[in-house]
Amino acid sequence: SNYSDLIAMAKSHEQMKKVKMILNEIYSNENRGVPDPYFGGQDGFEKVFQMLDKACESIIEKIKNER
Repeated sequence: SNYSDLIAMAKSHEQMKKVKMILNEIYSNENRGVPDPYFGGQDGFEKVFQMLDKACESIIEKIKNER
């Protein structure tokens, strides 16, 4: 629902194109949502943290390579 909320706030097509699913950085074009760590068992928070950390590292590498 966060994705839909952000798209609804966009004032132009250009702004809409900036909204992306973060996990597409590690699962290309699958449009996976970030899982709720409360339902991930004992390791839920660690697993979600690792997913997001890996996605953020991918974004950082892309930014570095643009320079």
